[in-house]
Parts: sequence; C-alpha cells; structure tokens
Amino acid sequence: MGWKDWPSWLKGGVIGLIVSIPFTILFVLSLMQCSFTPTGVCKIILEIHNLMPYYGGYEAYILPIIFITLIGAFISWLIGKFKK
Repeated sequence: MGWKDWPSWLKGGVIGLIVSIPFTILFVLSLMQCSFTPTGVCKIILEIHNLMPYYGGYEAYILPIIFITLIGAFISWLIGKFKK
C-alpha cells in the first residue's frame, strides 16, 4: 500500500509529525543554548517556554508533537472531504 493509497487524514498526520519533530528538537536545543546566554532572540524563546504549561518533564515536548500531528490529520481530513 503506497503513499497515494493512504487516506488523506493519515497523510496529513504523517506530514504534521515529520514537520513537528525537527521544530521541537530545534526549540529544545535553542532553549538549552539560551539558558547560558539570554540575549536577543533567546529572550523570546525563553518567554515561549514560560508560556508552555508544565507537565513535568518530557510531556511538555511530546504533547506539542502529538497536537501538531492531530491538527495535520484534521486539516487533511477536511481537505479530503471538500475534494470529494
């Protein structure tokens, strides 16, 4: 079963997952860098981190990946409905 045979919601979920993982990794790396030198752009990154609800560890980084994947699946599902 190839990519073209997949339902549209699954394609959107996979695309959302592929897009969200590098952004989450970059966010964590920049957050680690900014904790040492909080200047300029780092202040914005630290403010975004402060706005994130604290889930107690890794959940703060896993939940956005799941959320973005679900958003991608939902948007693709809607697009698939409108195409038919």
